[in-house]
Order: sequence, then C-alpha cells, then structure tokens
Amino acid sequence: MAKITSYPIGNADCSLTEFNDDRMMLVDYCHRKDPIDKKDKRVDLHEELHAVLAEKDRDDFDVVAFTHCDDDHVVGSEEFFWFDHADRYQGKGRVKIKDLWVPACFVLEKGLKGAARVIRDEARFRLIGGSAIRVFGNPRILDDWLRSEGIDPKSRDALITHAGECVPGFTKEKGSAEIFVHSPFSFRMEDNDEVERNNASLVFHLTFFEGASESRVMLGGDAQYEA
Repeated sequence: MAKITSYPIGNADCSLTEFNDDRMMLVDYCHRKDPIDKKDKRVDLHEELHAVLAEKDRDDFDVVAFTHCDDDHVVGSEEFFWFDHADRYQGKGRVKIKDLWVPACFVLEKGLKGAARVIRDEARFRLIGGSAIRVFGNPRILDDWLRSEGIDPKSRDALITHAGECVPGFTKEKGSAEIFVHSPFSFRMEDNDEVERNNASLVFHLTFFEGASESRVMLGGDAQYEA
C-alpha cells in the first residue's frame, strides 16, 4: 500500500511518498531545526530522511521535486543531496537524486544564492545533458535559453510536462498512482525578471489505486488557488 509522510510545515511543504512499486518521491526540503530550542516543532529532516533510506538500504530517492526556489523550500539541500554538476557537492553520506523535478522558472531564474543556486545549476546541468530531470512548463524563454546553449528545444520535449498533463511513468499499472499536474502554467513564467515564484510553483494531484478504491491528495508549494 502506498504511504505519504508529511513533515512539519516549518520543514517547507516537505512530504515523502512511497509508491506501491517501491519508488520514493520527496517534495521539497528545508532543514532549519534549532537543536537547542525545545519549542521548535520542526524535525531534523537530515536525520529523519537518512533513517528512512537506511531502513530500506538505499542512498537515493527516485524523485526529488522542488516546488519553487524560495529559501524556505530548499534550505540545507546543498549539504544533504549529491549533485552531479560539481565535485564539492559529492561525497560519502550525500543522498542521490535519480530524477530531479523543477518548474521551468527554477532553471531560468538569475541572481540565486545558496541552496537555490545549487539546485538551479544542477537542473541546468541535467537539462543540457538530456536526462534525469523533469521540467514543468515550457515558456518561450526556456526555448530561448536552450538555443543559447546550442540545444534544439524539440530535443528536450520528452523531459517537459505541462499543466493539465499526467507525469509519464506513473499509472494505475505502474506504481498504482497517477500524478496530474495542476501548476505551473507556462504563461506565468514568461517574464523571467518578475516571475512570481509562489504562483509558478509545482502543484500535483495524486490519485492512488488500491483494488477498487481510489484515494486522492494534493501536493504543492505556496501557489494561491487562482494559480
């Protein structure tokens, strides 16, 4: 049976979904717990997730999705995950990401710092390489960026999912779940300099199939209902 673990809101909108075929999807990561303040209800996410992986004798997640690049959804990621684009983010104890999921504006945004910059650089590295990434939304400026890297945008179509589509690879027969994408819409990401991160964040509708029953859940960042 599929299982969803939701972590305290102070750990971002972090959740871990374990599918029926043993795939694991982590959404967001924020490690900010104060080890001294007993009133801090946030968990030690680093410790919690390492314990889950150790129990399953794994060092990776099948999917890690970052809903958007605000600090409260990514902080600590640069210390926790293994990133292929630079040696400094590799080494013993780091958790690997088989498939990285981000909204298109995460790939495109300039001026990022800290964890957000590291994730953006990893997303760009994977998109240029043409594997191990899924980008949500396809604004015109993403095509422009790909061309600036000498890449035909059409050659990356299989790595892009639009709002209103289901994510490939998750079906009633494979994983006993469908992942329908509600957001982001590409038009919300056209102006890269003034993109509103919250309303261009990832929002998923998951449907789980267990025998004759279906269960549904919404997972997302900070998008308002209009988005």
